[in-house]
Amino acid sequence: MNNHLIITILIFLIGNIYITKAQTTNFEDEIQHPDYPFMETNFVKEYEPVLKNWLDFYVINLSKFRLKEVTKIDLSKPDDALSIYYEKFNPELCEKYTPELRDYSPNKERYIDMFERRSIFEKKADGKWHYEGSDDCQEIRFIDCANKLNKMISFRGISSIADAAFWVNDTVFCIVSFEDDEKYYINVYNLNDHTETLYYYLNKSDKNIPESYFIYNLKMRGIIVD
Repeated sequence: MNNHLIITILIFLIGNIYITKAQTTNFEDEIQHPDYPFMETNFVKEYEPVLKNWLDFYVINLSKFRLKEVTKIDLSKPDDALSIYYEKFNPELCEKYTPELRDYSPNKERYIDMFERRSIFEKKADGKWHYEGSDDCQEIRFIDCANKLNKMISFRGISSIADAAFWVNDTVFCIVSFEDDEKYYINVYNLNDHTETLYYYLNKSDKNIPESYFIYNLKMRGIIVD
């Protein structure tokens, strides 16, 4: 074997080792990124009781979540009328109180629509809602009955379907999701501050999860999943 070939092989091997190490380092850096602080203790205490079912399902600790970013979002105004996501407010959206399919604020003046937009439900002769399947994408909408507002807050593809929505109080709610067996996200919307705050936690799940929290959540609501 000539010297040129040996050198070429060595360069190739060293290059692969470097790339593998770099990829591993980047992933580890992302998990322990010093620029992303842990969730503040006061928020952990406030959100933990609200998110308990979701946290317990995945066996995760809220204090391990890191703050990724804060963005401005005004949920007091409708979508641009020229947007493909714009929908005119329909009073019928607020005529029936349907907690099985909607996540209402404590005062019941607002709710998050994340089930009816994606999934098919049918109320059958037994008087219960039955789950008939879902689309491969998810449109999440904020409905404000008091202010007659219907606004889309998130559109997600099949790889980023949200698990559930939780209200902390009448002006703060969370959208939670779990992706790729290792990525946990909490999007916190604050109506007073007009902000969306993203928290994340990266950790390979050691738990054998036979079903998604999305399905588990439906069952907890009394919906029949055949």
